[in-house]
Amino acid sequence: MTRSLRNELITQLHIYQNHVNVWLKLVSDIRNVLKELGDVECWSMKMEQDAMLIDSCLQTLSENCIGKPNQIYSQTHSLI
Repeated sequence: MTRSLRNELITQLHIYQNHVNVWLKLVSDIRNVLKELGDVECWSMKMEQDAMLIDSCLQTLSENCIGKPNQIYSQTHSLI
């Protein structure tokens, strides 16, 4: 193999190596973004569950105490 061919091969290998490194970084970045999206989805589902639980508690409290404002007041102040 001639010296010029060897140098050309080395140059092309470096270019190829740089392209591979760019693709590896892109794949890694995409994987991280997908993981973050999964984390956000999990967090939003938990927030939705918490909101539904709070709503259910407030509805139950409202249904049990309609027309009984003094009872609600005394119950909340007895906890203090």
